[in-house]
Amino acid sequence: MAHCLRMATVPSVSCFSSSSLSSPKRRSFRVINCSKLPHVNPSDLSPSMLDSGDMPLNRHKNSDYRTFSDEFCRPRAMTAYYDYEETSYSDSYSEQDSEQDNPPPDLESIILADRVIFLGMPLVSAVTELIVAQFMYLQDDDPDKSIQLHINSSGTTRADGEVVAREHEGFAIYDTMMQMTCEIHTFNLALAMGHACLFLAAGTKGKRFSLLKTRAIIQQPRALPSGLGPSSDVLVHAKEVAINKDNFIRLFAWHTGNSEETVANTIAKGTLHMNPDKAIEFGVIDQIYYGAAKKKERENIRARARARARAREERKMKKNKQREEKN
Repeated sequence: MAHCLRMATVPSVSCFSSSSLSSPKRRSFRVINCSKLPHVNPSDLSPSMLDSGDMPLNRHKNSDYRTFSDEFCRPRAMTAYYDYEETSYSDSYSEQDSEQDNPPPDLESIILADRVIFLGMPLVSAVTELIVAQFMYLQDDDPDKSIQLHINSSGTTRADGEVVAREHEGFAIYDTMMQMTCEIHTFNLALAMGHACLFLAAGTKGKRFSLLKTRAIIQQPRALPSGLGPSSDVLVHAKEVAINKDNFIRLFAWHTGNSEETVANTIAKGTLHMNPDKAIEFGVIDQIYYGAAKKKERENIRARARARARAREERKMKKNKQREEKN
C-alpha cells in the first residue's frame, strides 16, 4: 500500500486585490507522510450492508493491495458478525419483552385475589361501580367461598358533612351484597358512616368485626344541592330524601335487631357516634377484632422461648454452684 499521499494546497492570500483576482495562483502539491491503514475489525460491519449486498467491487490491479471492500466482502466476517448481532440483540430484547409482559400487580389486585374488598372512599359513582364489579367477580369466581369487606368510608358525605354522592349509590352496593350466596365478613377499620355503617351491619351474623379505635356513625340521609332548578325538581328531591330515609331506617333496624321506631328516634335526635363497645350494644357489629390467630401463636412461641431460656440459666447456675462446692 502507498506510504504517501499527494494533497493539493493553496497558498494563503493576505488581501484580495484586483491584480490577484485577475491572475490566479497556480496550484502546488506537497507530500505528507502517513502510515498504513489498519485492518478492519469484522465486528464493525453494519447489518444494513450485510442485508443489502451492495458492496464496492472495484478492486486494485495489484493483488497485494487490500481495500476496505475486501474486508467487507469476506464471507467469514459477514457470517460471524451476523450471528453475533442476532444472538446478542435477541437475548436483550427477549429479556426486556419478558419484563414488560409481566408488570408487577397493584395492591388492589393482590388483596382481591384473597377475596378482600376495600372500601376506602366516599360512595361516588366510580367507587360504587368498582365495589359492585368486585362483588360480582368474586361471586362468579367461587360462589361458596366467603368475602371480606374492609370499610373506612364516610358514606355519601365527606368527613366534614358535605354531600358528595346520592343515596342510591349506597343502596346499589347494599343490594349487590344481598345477592351474594356466600358469607360476607365485614370489618370496620376506622370509620363507617351512613351507608358504610349499613354495610357493616349487613354482614353475616357473627362475622361483623371492628378494630379497637374505630367509629360507627349513623345520621339522617341528606340530598345534594339542587342548584338553580325549577320548584318541581325541589319537590322531587324532597320526596326522594324521605323515601331514602325510610328505606335506611327499615334496613338498618332489620340488620341490627332493633325496632324501626328506635332507629328513627335515634336518628331524629341527631348524629349517633358509636365506639366498638356501643356498636356491639346497638347490634352493628358482633365482636372486636383483637388480631389474627398467628399473632397469638407467635406470643405463645416467644413465651415458651423465654421459659426455656430461664431454664437454661437455672441449670447453668446449678452447675456453677456444684463446681464451687467441689472446689
